[in-house]
Amino acid sequence: MPLGQAITLYTQSFDGVSVPALPVGWTSSASGSQTPWVTATDQMDSLPNAAYSAASSSPGISDLVSPIMMVVGNVAQLSFRHSFSLESGQDGAVLEMKIGGGAFTDIVTAGGSFISGSYTHSISASSGNPLGGAQAWSGDSGGFVSTTIKLPVSAIGQNVQFRWRCATDLSTGSGGWYVDNVGLSGRACCGTDISSPPLIQPASAVLLTESCSPANSTADPGETVTFALGLQNIGAGNASNLVATLLATNGVSSPSGPRSYGTLAAVSPVVSMPFSFTASG
Repeated sequence: MPLGQAITLYTQSFDGVSVPALPVGWTSSASGSQTPWVTATDQMDSLPNAAYSAASSSPGISDLVSPIMMVVGNVAQLSFRHSFSLESGQDGAVLEMKIGGGAFTDIVTAGGSFISGSYTHSISASSGNPLGGAQAWSGDSGGFVSTTIKLPVSAIGQNVQFRWRCATDLSTGSGGWYVDNVGLSGRACCGTDISSPPLIQPASAVLLTESCSPANSTADPGETVTFALGLQNIGAGNASNLVATLLATNGVSSPSGPRSYGTLAAVSPVVSMPFSFTASG
């Protein structure tokens, strides 16, 4: 029996965006015949959206990468709901994890263990699938099912990311993979009081003013410009007294001073503040 107070560290339902966009902080890439992940409305665990990867009829792989999250508490677990229709034993889906500055590795190789909803098949190594030989989810789940994973002890106190990978072979295409209602949670025991942490992500950059005339909606070298830089708290805890500083690097020189964003509530709207600098390079 798990002991200690449960802490919600992060949740994502993919419902706060307009399809096909992914939420702030989530990214996708694809290679071979696969296409990047999108949000979709044709299947979901909670209305109106889920994240979705198609499954093509030629070899390829599509990755869905989470924002960076911090794991706190004494025990942590990741849960999500998903529905897959993949050519059995030929197309497959896996979950990988990155701890700190390490590389992405399969969740089991990283030290995680399935509490429920574990891999279902071994993927054929002879049909061109990039994940050939790996354990994976494959076949037909029959609708949305739950997967819960106990994270390795090495993840406690670390920044982590998760990567959902859908890979196909050179034969029959299939319905693909839907992922919804992702949750990261921890437990604190022995009198430890740990609050759910915020998770601040850059969300927007809007050019407000330019010193050169005529304006061309671009920060030209030597020009002084002002941008409204937006931040969003996508974590499960509130952020208070948040102050951001624009650094003099990567084409920014003589930046204006720090700006106070105040309090950003959990899963807050984007808050923007103006920053001025001289563009260099």
